Amino acid sequence: MRRQIIVERAERVHRLPPSPLLQTVSRLRRAERRGKEVLDLARCEDLQWNLPLVDEVVTEPQVRQEIGRMLKEKRGVDLHPQREILPLSDLRLGLILLPLALLNPGDKALLPDPANPLHRVGIALAGGRIETFPLKERNDYLPNLSQLDELARGAKLLILNYPHNPTGAVADQAFFRELIGFAQVHNLLVVNDFSYGEWGGNSSSFLGLSGAKRVGGEIGALTPPGDLLSPQPGYLAGNRELVAALGALLREFSPGLTGSLPWLSWEALRARDLEVEAKSLISERINLLSDGLYRLGWRLRRPVSTPFLWLHTPGRYTSRGFSYALFRRARVLVVPGSSYGEEGEGFLRISLTPSPEVLEEFLSRLTHHFGWRARSRN
Repeated sequence: MRRQIIVERAERVHRLPPSPLLQTVSRLRRAERRGKEVLDLARCEDLQWNLPLVDEVVTEPQVRQEIGRMLKEKRGVDLHPQREILPLSDLRLGLILLPLALLNPGDKALLPDPANPLHRVGIALAGGRIETFPLKERNDYLPNLSQLDELARGAKLLILNYPHNPTGAVADQAFFRELIGFAQVHNLLVVNDFSYGEWGGNSSSFLGLSGAKRVGGEIGALTPPGDLLSPQPGYLAGNRELVAALGALLREFSPGLTGSLPWLSWEALRARDLEVEAKSLISERINLLSDGLYRLGWRLRRPVSTPFLWLHTPGRYTSRGFSYALFRRARVLVVPGSSYGEEGEGFLRISLTPSPEVLEEFLSRLTHHFGWRARSRN
């Protein structure tokens, strides 16, 4: 008699945080199977920027050189191409593997709340210990570093994300200067997820400041990304030990780095200002939504460099309560703010990448099903 083998998952798998993106995709597919027409405002689509690919074979050293030139032109950053730049065939893989390359089991890592759940994945897989600190609207969603001295004691890694997913907040040079000093005092390695930096021209880069390379680095995108469901080419740049650590691990996962990467035409990237195109898209969508949302009583925070809105929930709804009600009554899919942490309670994240026609239909359904409820908040 054959016995069925019992497969038990490793503890590290159980520690993985739930993915709000995958949860919303699952709800969308269930509705579609039932023949329901759903407006998907949860996912930030990976838009097609119509950039030609390189025809000839491109070596990894060449790619490092080109990324170095682009960072010099756009951010004023001088980097050693072979020691301080690492091309990434997929930003998502880089963000997950970086903590694995740096943390031992039990090492303390600091994360903001709210934050992209993806930042927790690598720390969980490495067996690291996560300590969170709040990001408050009254402080423009920037951490109060003067209040983090005790929390930073004994910590090895701090991961930030500006421009910020999900709130859309940006950090200025004054904050990054303070951050560099804070990291030096606490012997703390800093990584800034700059994935959404290409969505607007007003974002300060942590890596662009003097002293940043001594305390950490930055992960960025080569084109404005969406929710990273499809591979998104990018880079890690900054501290050479940081670059070497991830590079050593990445080679084991993806030895043919450049072979799997859809290298873009660098001439086309330099010729087209994608930041301007992306910023124009954000501005168009915000102008379309703002009047309708204001009429319904929503407090609106205009994003500068991110393709989504961070909105207060109306009335006495919780984040999940309103997102479920919106989906059930109006067939509109958004992400509840609580998916990004405790501090995200009372908020919703709405994507700006759907077409203007979809966003107009969203306003119509919102007004029809929730007009008086939204106004009741104020």
